[in-house]
Amino acid sequence: MKFALVLILTLLIACGDGTEDITQEVSFDGGISQARRTLSADSIRGWLSSLTEIAGTSNKGPFYFQDDISAIEIWFPDGNQEFVDSVKVGNRLTLIGDIVLDSRGMVQIHPSQYFIRDSRQILPGATPLALDTVVSFRYQSALARIIGIESITPHELYWQANTVYQVSDGVSTANLYIDPDTDIPGKFVGSFLKNISAIITRDSLGNPIFVPRSIDDFTLTGFGFISGPTISNISSNSVKVNFVASAPADYTIQYGVFLNDSTPNITQSLSASIGATTYSVQLNGLQAATKYDLRVVLVNHDDDDEDALSVIINFTTL
Repeated sequence: MKFALVLILTLLIACGDGTEDITQEVSFDGGISQARRTLSADSIRGWLSSLTEIAGTSNKGPFYFQDDISAIEIWFPDGNQEFVDSVKVGNRLTLIGDIVLDSRGMVQIHPSQYFIRDSRQILPGATPLALDTVVSFRYQSALARIIGIESITPHELYWQANTVYQVSDGVSTANLYIDPDTDIPGKFVGSFLKNISAIITRDSLGNPIFVPRSIDDFTLTGFGFISGPTISNISSNSVKVNFVASAPADYTIQYGVFLNDSTPNITQSLSASIGATTYSVQLNGLQAATKYDLRVVLVNHDDDDEDALSVIINFTTL
């Protein structure tokens, strides 16, 4: 299946005596693409704005380049003395190259094209596309922004560590890995549409995979759940259902006695049109010592065309 997820890139266009940044949406179609050029899935292009540090011991590298916000390691397999003689601290470095894992499992860039200029000058000729951030200093790999994620599999209540999820924009899918060393595990997954900022790296089979760095990398772009639903105050015949909406919302709580894991049993409902964002709803009339399925449907109080459906959760009365 082709990837059609959208990345945000910045097109640098020479304009008078300066440059103009234009945000442009392009499709992730097996690589980073735009109308006139498609790079392979293991290729990237980007830039470092003003080099503050350069380190390297030969005409091959590895060369370590750093600016104020990011860093990159570059290696020329066949050597490049002209590059060594030309690049200086203060330069702006723009490159196109392959992402390669070295013997340490870290990401290197093997450039196929590069442009060196004084940071105060305009790039000569046709300027390439550039990612908003070329690399993450912590992870040493390319950073991208995935737009318009509609769904995720499995869709759980909380993010799980060391788990690979499939995210979809409604047309195609990509893999998303939750790193246990981030603050993401245990946080609410919530609802969609979402934009996700993530590094592009490789799994154990060498396939591209997206790795978000923080829960702040997930942005709810429309109406939906910020958190929940969760269950509290469980008794033999009642529970409280808790959830938070991203905007004033009306709700319908749907529930029924659990039958099996594959088919939710939704037979009863409780609705209210209140227009609040934070809810703790008492659900009465339940059977004792019984397991239930439950989900919540939200409708935007000010725009009934916007709605959101929660994940199915289970609880058992006392």
